[in-house]
Amino acid sequence: MFTAVITFALLLCAGLMVDGGAKIQAYREAYAAAEEAARAGAGQMNTGHAYTHGRFEIDTTQALSAARAYLSAAGHTGTVSTTGNQVRITVTVSRPTTLISLIGSAP
Repeated sequence: MFTAVITFALLLCAGLMVDGGAKIQAYREAYAAAEEAARAGAGQMNTGHAYTHGRFEIDTTQALSAARAYLSAAGHTGTVSTTGNQVRITVTVSRPTTLISLIGSAP
């Protein structure tokens, strides 16, 4: 009985380390993809407006297109929106659990 309890506890701890690490890695991957897609979108300046009015503004149509193209090329899915000169990206990366699922606990 003692061996079974210790084995279960060790499996649980190992599962938390392995699956927790995978969750952190997925978060970092999603964050990096969102940042790069936002940079791609924010780089789409309306040069005509900048030359005539002296202010830099993003071309929202091109910004949305560039951000979506980056996500697609990177193999990610997400939502892309613009508000004024801001580009907002939401990316979700999912990873299945490896060890925690062995003990019957799904994510």
